[in-house]
Amino acid sequence: MDWYVWILALSLYSIGYSSQCNCELYDCFDGVCRRGAPCKKPYFGYRCQYFNVAADMHANRKLKFTTDHDSQTCSNGSFSQLWFDFDDKHIFSFAEIVFKDLPLTYAYKKYDLQLQFLVNNVETNCDGMQIREVDSKTAIILCSKKYLTSMITLAGSSLDYICEFYISGGRNLAKDREFKSSPVNRLTAKVIDGNYTTCYTLKSEEGYPFFSVQIPLNVFTQSLKVHIASNGVFNQMILRFLNQTGHEIRPSHAIKDFKWKIMTVYNIILDDTIPAQTYMLTRNVTNSALSFCELEIFGDCLEGYYGSACDAVSFDCVNKTNGIDGTCYVTTRDYPVMRKPCQGCPLKCNDVGLCSVSCTMGYNGPACNEICRDCHIEDPTCDKVTGQCGDCLPGWYGGSCLS
Repeated sequence: MDWYVWILALSLYSIGYSSQCNCELYDCFDGVCRRGAPCKKPYFGYRCQYFNVAADMHANRKLKFTTDHDSQTCSNGSFSQLWFDFDDKHIFSFAEIVFKDLPLTYAYKKYDLQLQFLVNNVETNCDGMQIREVDSKTAIILCSKKYLTSMITLAGSSLDYICEFYISGGRNLAKDREFKSSPVNRLTAKVIDGNYTTCYTLKSEEGYPFFSVQIPLNVFTQSLKVHIASNGVFNQMILRFLNQTGHEIRPSHAIKDFKWKIMTVYNIILDDTIPAQTYMLTRNVTNSALSFCELEIFGDCLEGYYGSACDAVSFDCVNKTNGIDGTCYVTTRDYPVMRKPCQGCPLKCNDVGLCSVSCTMGYNGPACNEICRDCHIEDPTCDKVTGQCGDCLPGWYGGSCLS
């Protein structure tokens, strides 16, 4: 019986999604660190869910302060460039920078930043770079597209104030997802529970043993990790990438040990962000066993989507939401400028960057950060939501009173 027929013959299991605890001493609740516990290396970002690939990169010894996961070790102001080399090419999706605590009058200086990638041995600038603030010391760096790169270079006066530089390898999209297995067993859920010490062996009496996990739509993927028990046994399996109809969308990947080294973690770096709907581990030998401890699939929601299933769309955020619960980030828009999230609010904005009450005179838009047009009207204000002018003076017409 072919492997794709086995998929159709099996029942579908699923268990509720929850954030993985990546806090020091595992002191967390639903992924949120308690009592000020920091993220466990190499994780960072919102709820410590994002894998920091910069921790495994090669950097100049003097620049190690950027990857030590210690926000108290910072630049001494003597660097003109900061560069990192990958052992393997990596898909860049976003980076997070932690700065020194600067006085407000100097805050704009940390946005004097240039980001460059080495793509096929050609230096390429970050196209459409945006800097989005998380808080007064932390910013997210994004480009208008993703880059498959072997080296990243930072330059600019912002390097005088940098303490940490995290490069996102994505978050684990496989944890607690829908899965199938042959033979069928709910205990197989152990291999996507986020615990590398809980392992399982699938022994097939007929056909090919397999385990498959289905990830959400509206995502991009960057890499995979397969964790194996360190029992000295030679491992060999196949990773397949399937679409919604069960057909392969890219060549399968052979996972096996080297004769001189038995692996415990296999890293598979993807060369594009096109995701499969289903990722399957199997063997090409019938009546055999498939044994492993954890399958992790790293990626994130596409721009504009968020949630554990990446199926929620935020219409409230002026700018990008994070991919986990939709909390808004604030953009610096035309960097380098100081952070101005709610400059036109008469009071203060709420937790999604929107004004809690009507805008002050002269401002409009959902975040009250758009200045009214120069309306040719007696009252020089505009609609506080749309920005349209009121009644025009004689001789002028149109929504902006400019015609």
